[in-house]
Amino acid sequence: MTGKAVDACLVVGATVHTKAVHITNLAELSRFRGALARTFYLDGAVLQVVRSKGKGGRNKTELRTSWIWRGRTVEKLLGLASVRARPAPPHELLADQSAVELGTPVTQASAPGSQTVGNACAPLPPPAVGGQALPPPPPRAGRLPPTHPRARQVLLSRKGLVVPPPPPAAPWNRLSPPLTG
Repeated sequence: MTGKAVDACLVVGATVHTKAVHITNLAELSRFRGALARTFYLDGAVLQVVRSKGKGGRNKTELRTSWIWRGRTVEKLLGLASVRARPAPPHELLADQSAVELGTPVTQASAPGSQTVGNACAPLPPPAVGGQALPPPPPRAGRLPPTHPRARQVLLSRKGLVVPPPPPAAPWNRLSPPLTG
């Protein structure tokens, strides 16, 4: 009984892995994985095996796969060469334990039987000047950058000073005489 071994990737429902660059673009991946963007792997599942003819009449095998990236399910049609069977190997630079298992000041303080010195998560009091708390800063929405032509006019008009608007810029073209002054 001699038969061909079935490729594990060609089984519908099999767990497979690929580089995350095949699922999303490199710019988005770099935002979330930094220097590990090109070597980060994702686990997924095979939904369908698609056999067809490519350009030039050659046979090609593609896999319709399902992946989870940032909390949403992504379906991609990937070539057989870019998909590997089995779950992804752990990355040597990523820790084996998650931050919750290692503990943070928040999880350590809330763990039963833990002893804490003071409250590490208490909010800081507002800074005081002469015994009085400073007022909250004004909202930043709608502010003009300091390089904007109207920034000085708006600033002085808010203080109650009336400033005439700057004169309109003179029309200029390459044939007009240079300004002297």
